[in-house]
Amino acid sequence: MHLILTGATGLIGSSALDAMLRMNSVTKISILSRRPVQMVEDRPDPRVNVIIRKEFETYDEEVLAQLKGAAGCVWALGVAQSQVSRKSAGSPTTPPLPPHLILVPYAAGSLPLAWQEKHEEPKTDWPKFRDYVQITKTFAEAAAKAFSKLPGTEPSAAAASGKVPPASPPFRFVYVAGGDTTTKPGLLTAFQARIKGETELSLGAICRPSHLKGYSVRVFYPDMAGHDAIKPYIAPRPLVHSVAEAVLGAPIRHFAKNLWAPTDKLGEFLNELAMGHHDDINAEDVQGSVDGLTIISNADIRRVMGY
Repeated sequence: MHLILTGATGLIGSSALDAMLRMNSVTKISILSRRPVQMVEDRPDPRVNVIIRKEFETYDEEVLAQLKGAAGCVWALGVAQSQVSRKSAGSPTTPPLPPHLILVPYAAGSLPLAWQEKHEEPKTDWPKFRDYVQITKTFAEAAAKAFSKLPGTEPSAAAASGKVPPASPPFRFVYVAGGDTTTKPGLLTAFQARIKGETELSLGAICRPSHLKGYSVRVFYPDMAGHDAIKPYIAPRPLVHSVAEAVLGAPIRHFAKNLWAPTDKLGEFLNELAMGHHDDINAEDVQGSVDGLTIISNADIRRVMGY
């Protein structure tokens, strides 16, 4: 079975890639990446095709031809808000967000009206946030629209086993979101949770009228502590993340397991979704759905994978 992967150099993407390389049922892996993927270079495999992309908003016929026949995609491309490029900050037309407002939740009315009126630009056009929105939301939307043109060629595992009626096989788009993602933001909703929720709504609208079967997997704490295969490929994390993990990691593993996602199990689960092994999952069985998008919580991952 042919799968597409993005974000292969990040934590969750590396987890999915490691699982794909270990799965004999995966016959082809197409990786969309800005740069070469070190894990692929260290573990040569004829099934892997790395397609170097400078941008992720357009897909020409040449690229789509390389993706033809794919059964699904694990969309793990993302970036932490704190790591977004600030190279455009200081633009005279779109000034950076004032430092004392960086911690203010992204919500309607949460910024001084005078500041908004002065610059007369949508919040998502601030340089500090524009790249985050583009990577998190715009790229995913563009991919879903492009992949909706890819014909499904392989029946799902669930259909083959008789769990669901046989039908024209869908293309499965698996979007990796965060555990705090919400489609119903409030005044205190964090910026990244709101944007990922907006992405879920948008992807649902794209999936509903097409042959895409969409999933959003809300991962809370991806933990690579026991996943030695990917550790050499993960960049050092910001100090604040490392400290938080040192303090909270063990308690979550032992006392809040519904928030815990060991990356070896997570990678397998994401791939199984993209391959159709869980096509029999209904919105009633998991966290819910948004239009044509099934929402899967971290607790749902744990229940399905049995860890």
